[in-house]
Order: sequence, then C-alpha cells, then structure tokens
Amino acid sequence: MSKFERSTRPSTAFVLRYGLAVLSVAAALSITQLLRAYFETTANSLFFCAIVISSWFGGLGPGLLAGLLSVGVIDYFHTLGVNAEDVPRLAVFLVSAASISWLSGEQRRAKESLRQARDELELKVQERTAELRQINEELRAEIAERKNAEGALLSSEAQLKQAQAVAHLGSYEVDALTGHTRWSDEVFRILGLDPASGSLSRQEFVERLVHPEDREYAMQGYDRVVHEGKLYDLEYRVIRPDGSVRFVQSMGEPIRTPDGGAVVRLVGALLDTTERKQSEDSLARLNRTLQTLYQCNQALVRASDEYELLQTVCRILVEVGRVRMAWVGYRELDREKSIRPVAQAGYDEGYVESVKATWEDTERGHGPTGTAIRTGKPSWTQNIQTDSSIAPWRTEALKRGYGSNISLPLMSDGATFGALTLYDQQPNAFNERTVEQFTELADNLAYGVIALRTRAERSRAEHALREAQAELAHVTRVMTMGELAASIAHEINQPLAAVVTNANACLRWLTGPTPNLDEAQAAVARIARDGNRASDVIGRIRALVKKKQVILNLMMNGIEAMSAVADRSRDLLIRSCRYESDKVLIAVQDSGTGLETESLDHLFTAFFTTKPKGMGMGLAISRSIIEAHGGKLWASPNDGPGATFQFTLHVGSKEEEAR
Repeated sequence: MSKFERSTRPSTAFVLRYGLAVLSVAAALSITQLLRAYFETTANSLFFCAIVISSWFGGLGPGLLAGLLSVGVIDYFHTLGVNAEDVPRLAVFLVSAASISWLSGEQRRAKESLRQARDELELKVQERTAELRQINEELRAEIAERKNAEGALLSSEAQLKQAQAVAHLGSYEVDALTGHTRWSDEVFRILGLDPASGSLSRQEFVERLVHPEDREYAMQGYDRVVHEGKLYDLEYRVIRPDGSVRFVQSMGEPIRTPDGGAVVRLVGALLDTTERKQSEDSLARLNRTLQTLYQCNQALVRASDEYELLQTVCRILVEVGRVRMAWVGYRELDREKSIRPVAQAGYDEGYVESVKATWEDTERGHGPTGTAIRTGKPSWTQNIQTDSSIAPWRTEALKRGYGSNISLPLMSDGATFGALTLYDQQPNAFNERTVEQFTELADNLAYGVIALRTRAERSRAEHALREAQAELAHVTRVMTMGELAASIAHEINQPLAAVVTNANACLRWLTGPTPNLDEAQAAVARIARDGNRASDVIGRIRALVKKKQVILNLMMNGIEAMSAVADRSRDLLIRSCRYESDKVLIAVQDSGTGLETESLDHLFTAFFTTKPKGMGMGLAISRSIIEAHGGKLWASPNDGPGATFQFTLHVGSKEEEAR
C-alpha cells in the first residue's frame, strides 16, 4: 500500500460518515414535509431515525451532527424561532438525540467489537483448527508410522523366528542374581519343550536337561562367566524329555551394572549343532574309512603271504579305521559247517573263540558272520543291545563294549569262502555308505587272497617245473654222455682194433720157424700209426669238450644273472652265425641284471667277480680256452636288460685238422 492511499482513506471515510449524517437529516426532512402535505400533524420521529442511522453507520460525531441538524431543521420549519417554551423540548430532543447517538454508537461499537471479536475468534478458531488439523495429520502420520513400525516389528519378529528355526538358533536371557530365564520359541524347540510350560531356571536347566557327563563343565563355565564377565562360548550335550541327545553351543555376553560393577544379566544364543556334529563325525569317519581303504590296498600290493595279509588288514581296520575289533573267518566244509578264525585284531578277550560261529541255517548261524557266508551278502547289526539276530552272543558282546557290527563275505568265482567281520563301539555305526565302502574292501581282500593263493600255486608249479627241468637236463646229460661215450668208444675202438690185429700179426711173424723181420717191422709200423690215430681222436675229443665247457659256463652265468629277476620274463638266447669268411660266432644273451661299464675292463681278469659267491675264474678260463683255439671272447651290455657274451672260432683251420 502507498503513502497516498494510507493518507486518503481516513479523509474519505470522514466525509462519508458526516455526509451520511447530512443526507439522513435531509431525507427525514423531505419525508416529513411530504407527509405534512397529506396529514396535518406529523411527528418528528423520522429525525430520530436519521440520528439513529447516522450514529449507527457514522458513529457518535455524525450522530451528534445529525441531532443538531435535526433540531435546527425542526426549529426552522416548525417554529420559525425559539421561545422559552421550546427550550425544554429542544433540550430533551438534543439529549434524546445525543443519547440515541451514544447508544447507537455504543451499540455499533459493541457490534463491531463483537464482530471483530467474532472475526478474531473465527480466525483463532481457523488457526486453531488448522493447527489441530495439522496436529491431527501429524498424529495420523505418526500412527501410520507406528503401525508400519509395529508391522515391520511383527514381520521382523516373524522373520527372526523363521531365521532362528532355519538356523536352529534361539536367544535367551538369564538373570544372574535370581537365575530366572527368558527363552525364545526356538530354544524351546531345541530343548524339546513346550513354550506354554515356561522357561526353566538356570539350576533347573542344568539339573534336568544338561547331560550328566557335561554338567560340571557347564556349571564351571557359567560361574566363570559370572565372575570374570567375559564373552563366553560353551559346547555341551542336552537330553530332551524324549531321551534323545542333542549337541548345543551356548554363546553370549554378560551385562554389568551401569557403573561397571557385577554381572547382572547374561544375553546369549543357543545353537543346535547336532547336525553339524553328525556331519563332522560322518566326515571324520569317511576320512578314516578312505585312509583305511588306502592302507589296506597298499597292504594288498605289498603282501606276499595270505595269513600275513589278513592279519595286517585287521590291524589297519582297528588302528586306522578305529573299529573295536576285526576278525576274518574261513568257511569249513565239515559236518558242523563251522567258521575257522584265521586273523583277528582289536579288543577281543576271547570273544571270537566263544562265538563258535557257524554258517548252518540254524539259530547260531543267523548271526552276521554266518548269514554273510551262507547268503553271500553283507549282514550287519545296527544295535547289539536290541537286535534279536545276535541274541546268542549279546551278553558277551556287551561285556566287551560292542555296539554294532557288520560282516562282509569274501567271495571267489561267485562262491563264498570266508567273511570279514567288524565290531564298533557305537550303535548304528554302519550305514549304507560305509557298507558300500567296506564291501569294496572285502572284495579287494578276497581278490588279494585269491591272487596270493594263485601266486603260491604258480610258485609251487614253477618249482616243480624247475625240478622236472633239472631232472630232464640231468637225464639229457646222461644220455648225451652215453652217446658221447659210445661215439668215443667207436672212434677209439677202430685204431685199437687195428693195433691189436697188427700186434697179433707181428707176433705170428716173429714166432714162426723162420722169423720174417720185414713183415714184423711193417706190422710194428702199422701199430705206431694206429696208436697215433687213437691219440688224435682223444685230442679232438678234449678240444670239443673244452668248447662245450665254454658254452656251458656262459649259459650258467646267464642263468645266475636272471635268478633275481621277478618283474619281467627271464629269457636266455643262444645263437650262432658265420663271422667274416673263416670264422663262426657264438652268442649267449640273457635278460638278467646286466653289466656295469666300470666292470667291462676287468671282467675276464682272474679272481675278479660280480657274484657274491663267485671265485672269478670261470670267464678267465673260458677266454684262455677260446684264445688257445685261435678265437676271441668278449662281453657287451644289451640295449635293454641283460648282457651278451660272444666268442669266435676258426672254421676248418689247419691247426684244428692237425689236432
């Protein structure tokens, strides 16, 4: 608003208010004059109306002005002068006009005040209403937020309950002073209790639910937490009302007084770790089983004796597999169909002997071992204390701490020849997975036993074959010597017979009446010739024997070099061929241990040997024999295993013919 507008508005209002007073009086005068034209006597009450109107709309000033104007108009138009008699009347009129003006003004002011008060009240009511409306909206928003928070809290509580149920994790509080507790629903579920029954006090919890073997540990842990005020993490077992045992982990934080004094409350969580424990135990058992299978397989590879293998496998099952006892029994085909124990390890105390197991279809043959042998399928007892199939041996088994057992058949070509039986300290120690793994072990063990038996039979057969071969070689040598002796006798008998014939002829020529010296001399000459002929035969035989001695010596060396070979075939090869133009080459090749490069230079030196019990003369003599016949003897390592000895001799030499 401008300054001009602010200055003109009061003056305009002043003119309008006082102008209204003048107009009101003028209107009253005009109406009065008009009425007098028709009526002789006319009241001046209209002027009071003008005064009232002026006072009502203009206030006291315009009302007084209207009153003065009305007196003047009345006096002027009616009396045309003022006399003493009119003074009281005019005074009364003025007073009345003034009173009316004042009353009208007061009434107007009161009305204005009321209107203003009403307007102010309405404004305040509106303001208050707006404030109340805003407060109401804020309250509504706050209520909505609270409802949302309550919904979120309920949802969070539901999610927390669901999460606790999924995680098997419950929360609790313990009043350290009174021992009173407060549990979540999941704690009740973990402990197997009804939430409607209410939580137990700390003392009741320990006495009624904690496993007797873990109570002292749990009490000591609780007391230590209360006294030391540190974070805690305890693991122990609880026994549910139905008798089942659960593993739990209790962890939390102690709450002290505001001044940091004594512990007044424990806030923590209870975690059901039974499944985790079972998984850990299953994993540990699986690792032990795999380690057991590995070591048993190693024993199978290294085994050289059947009963040593069985004893080793039983020992591994006890020491590595941690079974209580393991034993192996063989099926007997006697009248009682008994089972003969052949290997055993672990805590037995005479149990195997007391069992007197049989595989006959009787009560004593319906135990795991007898059933496995009779049916050729694994048989096990989950709980020795309750299973009826092991009733005849239950008392003795429980005395030795056996909780469960399993028997696995040992089979060959579809027939059962024995069984491997294991006893564990815990009930239900054998499940489908362990049965499958131990069945594999039993199959491997049966294969190893059959392999060892086959190896033993082959060894016996090889020994018998070697004896037969040695006997055959001896017979062959005897026959060869016989043939050689016959040949030698034939070769020598011819010159000897000629010597005898010539000697007899010589005697006849000398003993006659007239000795014939010429014929006797000729006979003696023939005797000398036949004697030399016999000597040559013997020389050639000696040379042949020496050559054969060299070949036999090289063959025996090759056989001895192959005696320690077990991982490959033992082959001895003898071959001959033309060498150069006038020689023959004989080679003896073996697949034995071979020759070292350092020993090649000293191999044919006298008294040098590579054999533990050798004298070092065989090869030296062989070389001297070959060289005496104009040949050469040498040795060389093969490209593969073994070595080759070779020598050469002249064919049809003059020296040989002379000899």
